[in-house]
Amino acid sequence: NGIGDADIFAVCKSGSVYCIQVMLYRNSKTSGSALFFPKTEAENEAELLNEFIPQFYQDKSPVKKIYISDKIEDLELLPKIYNTKISIPKAGFGFTVMNIAYDNAKSALSRHKSSILNYTEGLKQLKQVLKLEEIPNRIEVYDKSHIQGKNPVGAMIVEPTEGLDKKS
Repeated sequence: NGIGDADIFAVCKSGSVYCIQVMLYRNSKTSGSALFFPKTEAENEAELLNEFIPQFYQDKSPVKKIYISDKIEDLELLPKIYNTKISIPKAGFGFTVMNIAYDNAKSALSRHKSSILNYTEGLKQLKQVLKLEEIPNRIEVYDKSHIQGKNPVGAMIVEPTEGLDKKS
């Protein structure tokens, strides 16, 4: 549909929680997508995009077209730095794709917030069952294993208040 090589950034906000849906197109075909739930002090979607885009391209080169959902402060500066065109699509295929990306972000944000609420409720129940004074703010699980006393291995799983932390 003529989109060529383009990256799409759509931001959705609910309360103080943000979701960014990034969709990558190469040769007018989807080549990948990712959801991000950044922890930020940003006050609005535009401010978040202003912070996020330079971080996203920190270790990769941007494509010639970048579509964003909200106007950013550096709309004049970033295109010069990255030698790219940044715009908010108002019609055509770019607009259609942006709407899809935004809907994806909105849906993912709803699921994310629901997951956090369920996790928080589980922590409240854990507090009651274990008769703790406070709700746990971090849970660590350790697993040690070996094969007949040899080749020992160990693993740790960390669960902060937002749920399972796969990076720890």
